[in-house]
Amino acid sequence: MRRKGWGLPLLKSASRCGCSSWILRRSVFVNPEITEESDEEVLMNEGCLSLPGLHEDVYRPEKIRIRYFDERFQEHEEVLEGWPARAVQHEYDHIEGIVFTDRLAPLRKTLVRNKLNAIAPEGPYGIPAVG
Repeated sequence: MRRKGWGLPLLKSASRCGCSSWILRRSVFVNPEITEESDEEVLMNEGCLSLPGLHEDVYRPEKIRIRYFDERFQEHEEVLEGWPARAVQHEYDHIEGIVFTDRLAPLRKTLVRNKLNAIAPEGPYGIPAVG
């Protein structure tokens, strides 16, 4: 089962946009806002095209409510759970400037620091690597 998706922060714009695709569904989220999250969190292994070869277990809410505009600028509000909720949260994080490793516990982050530095020795956008 192959799933792909991506988040795109639109810099220099008041709009934020993310796209996500999973089996049988493709969605565009313009100015998305997660308005509600379930208290129940689920641990699942995640990876990301931004951090090739790195996979870690991440807790995320099992269920979310999201409000957004589609590619025709029509407003929607949906409740997502399971894999779709996780995929949307992962892409939403990108819009917010967050990658899945930012959600790791401090000790786990320390343990993957060398892997992160190997991926981006100088860090993104010329910012020094994780210290």
